[in-house]
Amino acid sequence: MFYKNSIRGYDLFGDSTLTAILQCRGDSYGPKCRDCFVTALAALRRRCPWYKGKIIWYDQCLLSMDSKYSVGQIDYDNNFCMSNAKKVVEDGVTFIQVWNILIGDLTKLATTGDNYTLYSVGEKRYKGDMIYGMVQCAVDLSRKACQECVLYNRFHFQVCVNDMRGARVVGRSCTFRLEFYPFIAKQVRNI
Repeated sequence: MFYKNSIRGYDLFGDSTLTAILQCRGDSYGPKCRDCFVTALAALRRRCPWYKGKIIWYDQCLLSMDSKYSVGQIDYDNNFCMSNAKKVVEDGVTFIQVWNILIGDLTKLATTGDNYTLYSVGEKRYKGDMIYGMVQCAVDLSRKACQECVLYNRFHFQVCVNDMRGARVVGRSCTFRLEFYPFIAKQVRNI
């Protein structure tokens, strides 16, 4: 079976022996998305010339090639977390509550209504600061699988994320990010 889906910032090719996914971040399209794809493809060819499975992440896109059919399946293996070296010095419990509410609200926003991109951004006030967040899932996932992926990674990487002044969890199936500065071109929603 051959499957191809092409919408703004997303391409998927798959059959029984190969799945290839290019997905740009929800605010990256047009030349920004194409440039990221060209860079990612060149880097994969250079860094992984013989491997059957390849995956590379950039701020603006993800490129993944798998030697099996994996469309619609959550990838639990290729995930990692990067966090800011600085910790939140104020009330950590309140911060974790605000962070969890923000990611939960963004996940709900990304997986409901007419949002076919499984992408959302937003911000929430924490004391005198604004916390900016983003959630994005691979468009080949169902809405339920997107929710499951984010929930799994929230639990699995909580030590990496909790009490930090910024963190991102990156995976083939879902990604989320939290910062104390705006990192999306147009941060548009207060949640």
